[in-house]
Amino acid sequence: MPYRSTSSPWPARPRLAACVLAAALGVGVAGVSVTPASATGSHGAPSGAKESDDGLRVIAERRFPQFKGMPDARSAAAPVLLHGRVTDDSGSAVGGAEILLASLPRHDVRSAMPVGATYSIRAVARTTSDADGYYVLRTANTPELRAHADEIGVNLELDVFTPAGRHLVFTDEARFDATSNGWTKPGAKATDKVSADRTAANRRNMQIAQGEGSDTSTDVDVAAPVSARDHDIWPGCSNWRVLPKKDTVNTIATGSVRNGVSLGARYNAAATSEKSTGISYNAGASWSISGTRSRSSNFTASYYVRTAPAGGQLNREYRVGWRHLVSDRHCPNNEIGAYHVQVETSPETATGGGTDIESRYGDFSCPTTATGNTVRANFSSVSTESGTATTYSSAFSFIPTAGAAFVGSSKSGYNSNVLIGYTFNSSNGGYWCGNNNVPTLAGRTKAWK
Repeated sequence: MPYRSTSSPWPARPRLAACVLAAALGVGVAGVSVTPASATGSHGAPSGAKESDDGLRVIAERRFPQFKGMPDARSAAAPVLLHGRVTDDSGSAVGGAEILLASLPRHDVRSAMPVGATYSIRAVARTTSDADGYYVLRTANTPELRAHADEIGVNLELDVFTPAGRHLVFTDEARFDATSNGWTKPGAKATDKVSADRTAANRRNMQIAQGEGSDTSTDVDVAAPVSARDHDIWPGCSNWRVLPKKDTVNTIATGSVRNGVSLGARYNAAATSEKSTGISYNAGASWSISGTRSRSSNFTASYYVRTAPAGGQLNREYRVGWRHLVSDRHCPNNEIGAYHVQVETSPETATGGGTDIESRYGDFSCPTTATGNTVRANFSSVSTESGTATTYSSAFSFIPTAGAAFVGSSKSGYNSNVLIGYTFNSSNGGYWCGNNNVPTLAGRTKAWK
């Protein structure tokens, strides 16, 4: 009797195969008791299996058949969507890596999907890194990409297959600029010129840590579901399957005051920040940052105004509640049904929650007189209306699935939507400074009198 799971990203399969899948996830099927397998989803894989001699491209096309026959995009007559360099964690080039670029459904489409629904990636372009690790991916702004674009841009997935037998997943995003007929990043600096060729606006370097990613050395060549041993093998990686969303709090800004100066913050609707996306290659047992995605806020909040004591200092960290999407997929690996469980996270929306806490990011020093990054401000108050963006490491943490926590970073710019304000409470004003520039151009600021 066939077993069909409404939440499975794979087609219907024999009941035993469903039990095998459940075992890797550590859950039961219709009352069947199972023992969780290892985090890789392996079920008695033979030791010493040899890697296929067919080449990386064949291995990549086994996992993602939609790329089969697609020409190398390096020399295509189209704008550069992404370019960069693939290196290992020592900075050495990773040449000969097979790189597949795909687009994902629009953010609002994925956000509306119920738990258990599935979505597929759409093949965009492919290429191979050269001997020095450099790659170029070119594509026009096709109707398919326009269908996947929202107000921020297109969500992208990069599947990278290395000569060392690893499959890694990176995320990115791109926005098409019709004026220059070129691709750029939603969070690109204004100074990053956009063109149809390679610029800082569409650069994406990828660093691969030793041993990271899922193993492809025992991938098998199957063109269709076939019987092997006691259950079926399915070709290729499954579609992404929607898992329950997860809420966390995310750092958006910090501020510091001394000696009676007051500090406040405002977070407005339309405030945009970049947040880390996460990838796990072992069903959530460990996590890596796979890239960033930009999202805009949908609510406004003013934080409490707090005043430093006379002769004392106050350091605050401002946080906003955010919800993250979580999805998983399964990539078959050997002839007896072992598979890798990949899990990914992506920021969805602000939840409306938030708070401010004692800053975890420490203090920074400034000249006490109007020199260097310090400015004399003979005003009652000042605020950062047009500062530069700052990346906060460990800005949020949550457990996407049963297993380890994913710890991500966030980058928010000080602007009219994320504002830090200082009130000197003095008829003579005071001083303020930036950590890496004058206050109006700095990533972090502080004030005193």
